[in-house]
Amino acid sequence: MAAGESLVKSDAISRIRVKRPLLHRALDAGKIDAGVKVSVEIAAELNAPKLQVLSPKDYYEVYLAVSEELQIFGSVVVASARSGRTSVVDLYEKVQYTEHVTPRLYLLITIGSALVTTKQTLIEEVMSDLLTMCSAVQNPIRGLFLRNYYAQVC
Repeated sequence: MAAGESLVKSDAISRIRVKRPLLHRALDAGKIDAGVKVSVEIAAELNAPKLQVLSPKDYYEVYLAVSEELQIFGSVVVASARSGRTSVVDLYEKVQYTEHVTPRLYLLITIGSALVTTKQTLIEEVMSDLLTMCSAVQNPIRGLFLRNYYAQVC
């Protein structure tokens, strides 16, 4: 591994670790919208242009850090929806306006999984939409990890 690759990977993971407390604070305070914003920033780390130099093994380490935080976010969304504080359908629609494709898809998969868990909409429709949207990622490595996330979460 080149020293540059190691630095890119550790910088990405460091940025995720910096955002982790922000996400947890927002979720602990019940601020799901703020949690969405921070989750988008965390997922955007997978879309950083600098990550294109990483080998799949190094990209996987960044992916693991991101997916860990998104799964925590997803479990809080499910708990909030079950308590009646959050409409997962509204969150799903709101996330569709995220600017960049990769973070949008990771959040849609996370919230789509919450939709399936809470049974707030037609499961087949959501799953079909998510699977179709996964093909929007053109980079083969990013697409592979996105489909893996889809398979794990849904």
